Amino acid sequence: MAAHHDNGPKPTIVLVHGAFADAFGWAGVITRLEDRGYTVLAPANPLRGVATDSAYIASVLATITGPIVLVGHSYGGEVITNAATGNPNVTALVYVAAFAPDAGETAGGILTRFPGSMLTPANLILRPFPQPDGTMGEDAYINPTVFREAFCADCSASTAAVMAATQRPGALATLSEPSGVPAWKTIPSWYLVASQDHAIPPAAERFMAARMHAHTVEINSSFHSGRRRRRGARRSLPPRRGYFSVTARMDPAVRRAIATIPDDAWTPIRYPRAIWDDEVLAWVSDAEVAEIGYTAFASRKGQAITARLIVRRSGT
Repeated sequence: MAAHHDNGPKPTIVLVHGAFADAFGWAGVITRLEDRGYTVLAPANPLRGVATDSAYIASVLATITGPIVLVGHSYGGEVITNAATGNPNVTALVYVAAFAPDAGETAGGILTRFPGSMLTPANLILRPFPQPDGTMGEDAYINPTVFREAFCADCSASTAAVMAATQRPGALATLSEPSGVPAWKTIPSWYLVASQDHAIPPAAERFMAARMHAHTVEINSSFHSGRRRRRGARRSLPPRRGYFSVTARMDPAVRRAIATIPDDAWTPIRYPRAIWDDEVLAWVSDAEVAEIGYTAFASRKGQAITARLIVRRSGT
């Protein structure tokens, strides 16, 4: 969803993860953005409570000069909704299968209103932890036996097992903590709906995206881990008059060969593996066309496969 900026510096992209994950979940996104010249920051979300988490992310934003595009995944969406309020440098909000509550709403309330989430009491493991005031709170973990189905159905079983073992819990009380004045009421917003999400029901995602009048893209994916995009998902970047579109073109034989390799056997060098024919990757200016090269993929065995990037003039 990165856009070309006609005037001024490129924004700093700040990526905020949600519960049951950490900032490393943005690794593939970070690589792609940095390859395109963006400065990226993915701070650790404390996952202790809406107010405290939002205050922490707001303090990080306050150290950044220039424009900011603030991105939140899952519970990270609720955090950016509050953290961006009152910060004039935040020029865009991007919600990736994320909570986007209105003032006074709670994440738990949204899940109640839109049934279907697998983040139910039966699927959570609670562990007590000491709070600064001396009282005991409860951390919520997703039970490893359902972690893949509930949180990252697009990942391989081996990847999901590692994610389950290393998941960062969220304080249970966060689900019932009211959200504050939403930044999305004054800042342009984008929303990615994951139609197979088992954590936040897709109906809830569509409702929140429509309510904030967000530029919305929907993909046929669980996507909730934030780590990878489901094979065959298409992005819909709006055309830019006078610019070139950059699309991926992969030879069918190469594509079939890639399909035989297990998901967890791949390490993306430049772009993730899930790039397929005629997917619009970006809109670039004449000056940037010369920088467009090849998309490289490498397997665990060191084999390399390339897909040509085709540059086409925008027809609009």
